[in-house]
Amino acid sequence: MIEQKKIDQLMNSSAFVPESLNPNLNYLLARYFLSRKDYTTGLLHLELAALSKKDKRLYQALLILALKTGKLNLAKTTFEKILKEKRDFDALINLGKIHLFENQFQKGESCLKEVIGKEPENSEVLFLLGYLYLNLACTHSPNLDQGFISKTKTNLEKSSALGFLSGDKDFTEALKLLRDGKYQNARVKLKEKFDHLLTAEDKRIFRYLEDFERLLLLFFLDQTKVEKNDVEKIVSGYESLIEGESSPPELKKRLGIAYLLFLKILLREGKKNLEIACALDPKFKKAKYNLKVLNDAESRFNFLYSDLELVL
Repeated sequence: MIEQKKIDQLMNSSAFVPESLNPNLNYLLARYFLSRKDYTTGLLHLELAALSKKDKRLYQALLILALKTGKLNLAKTTFEKILKEKRDFDALINLGKIHLFENQFQKGESCLKEVIGKEPENSEVLFLLGYLYLNLACTHSPNLDQGFISKTKTNLEKSSALGFLSGDKDFTEALKLLRDGKYQNARVKLKEKFDHLLTAEDKRIFRYLEDFERLLLLFFLDQTKVEKNDVEKIVSGYESLIEGESSPPELKKRLGIAYLLFLKILLREGKKNLEIACALDPKFKKAKYNLKVLNDAESRFNFLYSDLELVL
């Protein structure tokens, strides 16, 4: 196991300027602080990671954490900043969810309709629009607004036909209630589904760092603290799980990164030739198949600093 105390010591002795850090490090630091229940600092690093590396999973994690900490305005501001740079549909969807959660239906509709205009078969957005229109129908006036009811049915039925929440009993029951004209009851059912959507996706961010993630965090903090033995243990563990082409892509991706970390350590020791580096230890000769397209391990390794997908 990568010694946690090495990371703790570095964190206690270092003064970081979060805005200057690469998104990989900000993401891993967010994980580090969240595992210690320091949600405020974790949220800061997660926000910066999302701003610099726009990624759907980061957005969802940010929304979950903002809800958990009661700092929804921070998430809202982050998505608004992202959208000033680029009309990012994932950011629009999450901002739409926040507006819907806050009963700001007009703003929510604006975000979601922008997405559906470009992605007319986005089943999640169709569901969100259907739920939004049902809320408007039930709160618009003492008498249900039939225009909104019609939009509710159209969007939700299409969402269902496209496979959203396929097989979900509560969603199926909500659709039946709508068809039977029991709109308030359907609204209650759909609110449960909406609340679940806000918080039920990838919660990995709240778990303790795995050995692989501790190794990367330690490397990003101070690569001189990463020992060859640490990397070998990670590689051995992943190699034992690899079963040819049928192995999960994420597993092979992590093994490839571990090989690169090993090579980085060899390069740090002065072994500048990639082929020599691979041959230094017979155990790592098999690394060649991961690296055969690489002409320069040093420059190839730099993608770890920018490609957040490799860490998530």
